[in-house]
Amino acid sequence: MSTEDLQQLMEDQQQEVVILDVRRRDEFDVSHIKGAICAGEDGELVNIAELTTSWSGDTSVKSKKIACYCSVGYRSARLAQKLLLEHGCKSAFNVEGSIFKWANEGRKVYRGEVEVSPTLVHPYNFTFGQLLNSKYRHPLASNTQNN
Repeated sequence: MSTEDLQQLMEDQQQEVVILDVRRRDEFDVSHIKGAICAGEDGELVNIAELTTSWSGDTSVKSKKIACYCSVGYRSARLAQKLLLEHGCKSAFNVEGSIFKWANEGRKVYRGEVEVSPTLVHPYNFTFGQLLNSKYRHPLASNTQNN
């Protein structure tokens, strides 16, 4: 799923989308896509089985799309695959380029329900942070992540 597709889904009143942020809590706390649920790097911060089981009896819920994102797409691709293969989800997607692409395109990010302005995103680490436009890299997070 592209970042543009996700933006359109978020704006579409007819289509419901569940957005899972597949990053560590400290990354999520810097900023996230509006309405995202912090799932953790492996989905450990949200009970995926409970979440998907609660949907199984509700046919309207089965039409929901699940968009997973992380920094660049690796961690979120793993969770999207897990949702499809192990939890029977029909519409789980990885957001191509994830939050780095989202921010690099100038899309809004939030801390809680408040828009973060200027846009700042946790760079994950120095190496991956190079994929994020320097004006969007959260400075404190850049200094604390060395791996």
